[in-house]
Amino acid sequence: MHPNTHSHVLQLDLQGTPQAWISLEQAAVHMATASVAWVDGAGPLAVLRGGFNVARGCQSVIEVHPIIALAGASKRNLFDIVPAFAKAKLFRRDRFTCAYCGQRFAERELSCDHVVPQSRGGAWTWMNLVTACGACNGRT
Repeated sequence: MHPNTHSHVLQLDLQGTPQAWISLEQAAVHMATASVAWVDGAGPLAVLRGGFNVARGCQSVIEVHPIIALAGASKRNLFDIVPAFAKAKLFRRDRFTCAYCGQRFAERELSCDHVVPQSRGGAWTWMNLVTACGACNGRT
């Protein structure tokens, strides 16, 4: 199989936490340097073939799998990553409940309200937004 230059490999830490999407070439370097603890996937994503070793009588081959876990310490703690903001996520976080009147509403009846208003520098961040019903948001 020829390597697909558009394919990427999912790099995990030893516990299986996603760390990054890497190229086939980067994954091959990890395989060649024995820094891969385990692999996963239905089979190799690509088989990279190198030169012929006369002493051993065989060609060098590196199988690159779609998922590789690297040995060693994790570089990225997913608890430190702030998820991207989306209204639907905010409403689910707040259980479709208005922060002001405490009533539950359908998603179409809800809006996002800034704790610190945008006019005073309030940002569209998880800690500065709450779910509000139309009536309460109109009063604040």
